[in-house]
Amino acid sequence: MNQTSQREKALSVGVLDQMAGTLVDEGKASREGDVIVINAEQIGIDKILGSGKVTQKMNISARSFSEQAKVKIEALGGQVLVI
Repeated sequence: MNQTSQREKALSVGVLDQMAGTLVDEGKASREGDVIVINAEQIGIDKILGSGKVTQKMNISARSFSEQAKVKIEALGGQVLVI
């Protein structure tokens, strides 16, 4: 039986940072105090990449993260969770 690998859908952490407020408004992310909680699977994303600027504290769950994305998220006190 052959398994075809699905193409990984990725999004840069900078774009996700810019989208965060809209995602909360649309119910696709939540705000817990000063932290925005995002499950990347809920918006169809598998991997978070490191380009762009992180301006807010985010706790992000995703299948994978680039090293640069982890550093940027954690630098602002956010957390990454590999699911």
